[in-house]
Amino acid sequence: MTGEKHKCVAEDVLSVGQEPWTKQEVRFRPVNKAIRFFQNDPLVVNIHLNKYEVRQVLVDTGSFVDLLALNIFNKLGLNKNNLAKVSYPLVGLGDTTVTVLGTINLPHVLGDEKQTRELYAKFMVVDIPLTYNVILGRLVLNCHGIVINMHAMCLKLPTPRGLAVFQGKHRSA
Repeated sequence: MTGEKHKCVAEDVLSVGQEPWTKQEVRFRPVNKAIRFFQNDPLVVNIHLNKYEVRQVLVDTGSFVDLLALNIFNKLGLNKNNLAKVSYPLVGLGDTTVTVLGTINLPHVLGDEKQTRELYAKFMVVDIPLTYNVILGRLVLNCHGIVINMHAMCLKLPTPRGLAVFQGKHRSA
């Protein structure tokens, strides 16, 4: 699999539903009573990134980019030589302009015990302290047809074998 095959850019969003299995109806059942009503916690999940489980992943619909903290990049055994150079800073993260060390396309797996799907995203690697290890932004969510229900603290994504339900980690938020 090449990086080009999995590259998702803004114009790809319009063609997300071309595969028959992406046209599944997405419904949410009544919220689990164990989840507090009127909660305002962020949606935090665990994902498998580059074949490792990564905890404290923020699903952030307010962020356009996908971020990977440098300390997690290093723990994943990745090499800085594999980063694609960028010539622009990241603006809007905290009160300062952040230098991006580079970008890298990485596989990550989302899903539950029954259904999973491997996705690719271009992560911006930054060397700043983050509350979360990874931030998944709108681009990866839109490119892969992921639907979020903040009240239920879960997301659903189409897979070739049905919908995968991915529950947020309420206590981690």
